[in-house]
Amino acid sequence: MRLFTLLALLLIVTASPQLMARNIMTEQNEAAAARDANRDARLKLEEVQKRISNQQQVVQREQDRLKEMQNEEAQVRKEIDRTQAIYDQKAKELDKAWQQRKEY
Repeated sequence: MRLFTLLALLLIVTASPQLMARNIMTEQNEAAAARDANRDARLKLEEVQKRISNQQQVVQREQDRLKEMQNEEAQVRKEIDRTQAIYDQKAKELDKAWQQRKEY
């Protein structure tokens, strides 16, 4: 019985490093996989942040362009008001001239 216990202990002691080595290898593989997943996620985040930055630049350019067009619209409206006033004045003068011509 002692021999059997001694033999069992000897087997456990010799098998133990191999079992531990496999467990460490598994842990190393899992740690490496987790590291790679983290790196991939960080790279994806950087890519998304770059796309967001690019889109923000596009939006800013379009907002600037829109502002320019709105300014141009305001100027054109002022020009319309100015030319409408001139036209109204000239049309009134023309009507007056026609009226005077009829009276002669």
